[in-house]
Amino acid sequence: MVKKLKPKRATEKDRKKFGACEHDQVSYIALEKLNNALLLHCKRLSRDIDRKGAMMELWTKNRQTWTDKINKDLLTKAEDHDRILAENKAYYEEQLKEQKELYNECIEANKELSKLIEIALKLIKISLKIITKSLVLIMAFID
Repeated sequence: MVKKLKPKRATEKDRKKFGACEHDQVSYIALEKLNNALLLHCKRLSRDIDRKGAMMELWTKNRQTWTDKINKDLLTKAEDHDRILAENKAYYEEQLKEQKELYNECIEANKELSKLIEIALKLIKISLKIITKSLVLIMAFID
């Protein structure tokens, strides 16, 4: 069980300090001082709330501005990316087409070259036969 404490009696010194009367009641002067202090505190709180509200409005406005700017930048980057991708695709398709044409030309040239090599080999064989016969005739003529 909690002991109930008797209220302490205020001394004369305390009464003068806090502006209380002999019946231990607060005086009007102390109440007025308290009221003025509370009013000043309320005014300070009100100004602080107004400042913070203005800052919040500014932040909200700036946040929307920043969001719009970021979205615009991202859309621009996406469009640029799509454009560059299309350009690169067209460029590489053109290069691939040129490479295929060059490859086909090389195959044709290679076929012609192999035909010429075959003809050259036949000519060399014929030349060798002629040279061999010529040497045989020369040897027979020399002997």
